[in-house]
Parts: sequence; structure tokens; C-alpha cells
Amino acid sequence: MKKSTEQKNTTVAVSVRNLNKKFIIPHEKIQTLRGMFVHMMKKRTHDVLHALDDISFDVYQGEFFAIMGRNGSGKSTLLKILAGVYEQDSGSVIVSGGISPFLELGIGFHGELSGRDNIYLNATVLGLSKKEIDEKIDAIINFSELERFIDQKVKNYSSGMYMRLAFSVAIHANKEVLLMDEVLAVGDAPFQEKCLAELRRLKRMGKTIILVSHGEQSVRDFADRVLILDHGRMHIIDTAAKSLFAYQKLLMQEQQDETVSDTKKKKNSIVDVRLYNDRNIETSVFESRETIRIEINYDIKDISQQLHVGLGILDKKTDAWVCGNNTLYETYQHPWKKGKNRIVLTFPEALFHKGEFVINTSLFSEKENGEQVFYDMYLGSEHQAYFKVIPGDKRNGLVHMPHRWSE
Repeated sequence: MKKSTEQKNTTVAVSVRNLNKKFIIPHEKIQTLRGMFVHMMKKRTHDVLHALDDISFDVYQGEFFAIMGRNGSGKSTLLKILAGVYEQDSGSVIVSGGISPFLELGIGFHGELSGRDNIYLNATVLGLSKKEIDEKIDAIINFSELERFIDQKVKNYSSGMYMRLAFSVAIHANKEVLLMDEVLAVGDAPFQEKCLAELRRLKRMGKTIILVSHGEQSVRDFADRVLILDHGRMHIIDTAAKSLFAYQKLLMQEQQDETVSDTKKKKNSIVDVRLYNDRNIETSVFESRETIRIEINYDIKDISQQLHVGLGILDKKTDAWVCGNNTLYETYQHPWKKGKNRIVLTFPEALFHKGEFVINTSLFSEKENGEQVFYDMYLGSEHQAYFKVIPGDKRNGLVHMPHRWSE
């Protein structure tokens, strides 16, 4: 398991040590009284599911920390233990400050009560006094945009209305730590953007946010660090860019196991990435606005599907994406052939001003339904595929933007 060593804030908000959780799954379900008597004398068998296996990590104060993984990897189980809904079998969880959990659709809501009554019920569970709720209820209702329906029974609410109300209560609880499970899909597009803006505000306020999500783009945009779980174990905990690349590799392996025949598995591969300047000299050091030519070499065994290339350039220090290129979206169809192949991506007079940059690239095809099947991925920080740009003047910034001054 890979672990990041770079972390600016050293004040720990949530500390998890050697966490373990198992679930007993009976082979036979007894649903009737007669069934209980029939099976009373039989030896009952079961499976043991290790939902979490020796999980340890710290979340720092003011950090936006994401948890990702495939279905069944233990994400929601971990979040429920942090919230106190589940109790771990062993290990410890220490939380500094109050927690505002938003774990499931309308958790803690009572269908026969109105939306207003459920605000008081849910906020009380989160530790707010009646006086505090009285002071916040107008803001909660306004944020949820449910003014017309707030005195109706919530059993008549749509799922989107449930989530709006639950999200609004959770963010107004004013706790130091927010636990959220797939909440960035709340409501329609305008309301989602409203929620994202609120999360940005809470982060600026120094709130600690722990999010379980499948949305790679939102995690890339928000998360400081990402923990990837795989079958209940820690796979990697690192910056968003590095963890998401590792997550994509897991998904790629899963796709190969499930959708690619044995004769095609791991046949199409990336051999290496090389960089050249405009004088055709291989180098890893360029001057500002010098032409950069990136050569990607492949070993191709199967061309039954149209292959595509994705390439991203990241700031080596922060993992921030500087640019991303993709032959699928840019409608470039390379004439692939079996055996050795080469694709060259050229940046004439590249706008890089100064800094160190990493190249990540992938090889994939696209199914008719739009699903992408990955054959290989090349993480520049692992393969030394990075370059340095030396500035030609005293100006700052990673890139040079063409510009002009005027009166």
C-alpha cells in the first residue's frame, strides 16, 4: 500500500488505527417460524466477509479527504464506523470535535412527520438544541428550496427532495467534521452547483470533510488526499491525482478480468515515453516556450478495436492538471498496426514557463455504449516520465499566456 508523506497541516481531526470489521453471512435464511424449527437441529454454516482489514490513517483538520473504491470495497462501512452507526470489531477511531454525518438518503427521517418536524428531529440527533434549531430553521429551509413543501409529510417527498432536506440539515449543524456518502449528486444541476459552492465555503472555513464518492471529477476538483480501498484493504493513500490514477488501474484490471478474453489480456501495452526538443535531441530539460515533442511507444497485439490515447501533463509538485489531451475527443485516428507503434504529440513553442511536470498516459478503446476499456496505463512519476522547464526571464507562473498590454 502506497502512502503519502507530504501533508502541511499536522493537527489531526480523525485518527483511525488498525480498524477491522467482519460480517457473518448465513448460507441459509430462516424467514418463518416453521423454518426455525426445521433447521434447529441442523448445523448452520456461514461465510465471513472481511469488510475492513487493518485500516489505519489520519485526516487532518481542514482537509477534504475522499474515500473511493469499487462496490464492496468497504467504503460505506468505514464511514458508518466513523459516524458511530457501526461498531468495529477491533481497532480505534478518535475524532476531535463534533461530527455531522450525511450517510444515506433521508437517514433518521420519519415519513409521517412534516419536513419542518423532521428538521427538528434530525438536527436534534446531530446534537443541536431547540434554540439553535429555531435560529437556523429558516436558513435550512431556504437552502433546501422546499418552502412550498416544508409542512407536508416527507413520505410524499421525492428522493431528490429527501436529499435536499437532509443535506441542508447536515451542513447547518455547524460541526467540525462532516461525513458524506455520495452527496455530490444531490438534486438537479443548479442545486448540485449550489451544494458544491457550499462545500467550498465550508472548506475555506477550515471544516474537515470526509467524502465517499464514485465521482472522479468531483474528487479531483475537491480532495486534498484520497484513500482507495480494495476488498476492505488500503490500496493507496496519496494526492488526488496519484490515487485516482491508481484507482483507474484497479478498474482497468477489473475490466480485463471480466470483459477481455484471455488471448487479449495485457497484449496491448505502453513500452515507454520519450521527450525530444525541436533539434530532435532526447532530453528532460527545456527552455521556456521551446518546442516539446512527446513520443509514446507501444507493443500492439490486437487491433480488433479502435485504440485511443489519453495524455495528461501535471505539475510535479502539486499534482494539479496543467493540460489533458485525448485522441478520442480530438478525433485523431491513428493507423494502428500489430507490433511496434509510435504516436507523437508535439507542442510547438509550448507555453510552459517554468517548473517540473509529469506525464501520465493511457491506452484504451471505447465500446458502442460509451464504456471505455483500458489496456495499459503509464504513470509518469513511477517511470521517470517528467521534464523540467527553465524560465527565460524573472516572471512567475507555470505557463506563459500570450498577451499584450494596452492603454
